[in-house]
Amino acid sequence: MKKKFLSLLLVLCFVMAFGSITALAVEGQTTDIWDGTADTSWYTGHETESEYHITTAEQLAGLAQLINTGTITFEGKTVYLDNDLDLDKREDIHWQR
Repeated sequence: MKKKFLSLLLVLCFVMAFGSITALAVEGQTTDIWDGTADTSWYTGHETESEYHITTAEQLAGLAQLINTGTITFEGKTVYLDNDLDLDKREDIHWQR
């Protein structure tokens, strides 16, 4: 009887732990699904800018495009990824030089 109770308690703990982890991962986050295009409109071109915030998959593709075409190296700059992105298993753009 004691073993059965401990087993049930352990299962209950696992269910509660994994349920709360899933809730934390979903709450407050959005996922942007990439449509295959590149958006560089976020890049201002100002040399004084030291930080950039990427919020969409298209902007991430735009970052790759700017680097791959040699427009800018982003050396000394900080680029933040502010959202979860889903690249939809697409390889339409080269992600590295």
